[in-house]
Amino acid sequence: MKKLQAYFRTENDAETASISLKQLRVSNVIVDEIPQQSRENIVIVPAANVGSGTAAAGVVPPAAGKNKLTMSKDENKAFQYILECDVEETDYEAAKEKLEQNDAYMEQKE
Repeated sequence: MKKLQAYFRTENDAETASISLKQLRVSNVIVDEIPQQSRENIVIVPAANVGSGTAAAGVVPPAAGKNKLTMSKDENKAFQYILECDVEETDYEAAKEKLEQNDAYMEQKE
């Protein structure tokens, strides 16, 4: 199992993404509001920009598909909800694709 976290601007967006993950082998799916003070302490990128199997997890590829690779602290504050879940390793990439389709952002790992 792999842990997956995705950030959304609205609760509705997070819940919609949660429903889309039900087609996969996921467990412990939680949608929760991010505390105000925590919103500016994360570095997030569009889910499409999060590295996959060939790159280190969370490394942003140089030719990332979306407009911006990282968000400013003020932009981070717009993300008010987090979706967390455990995903079977065989479904991890499919889960990331579903999150990308739902405009998810993910934390950039150093």
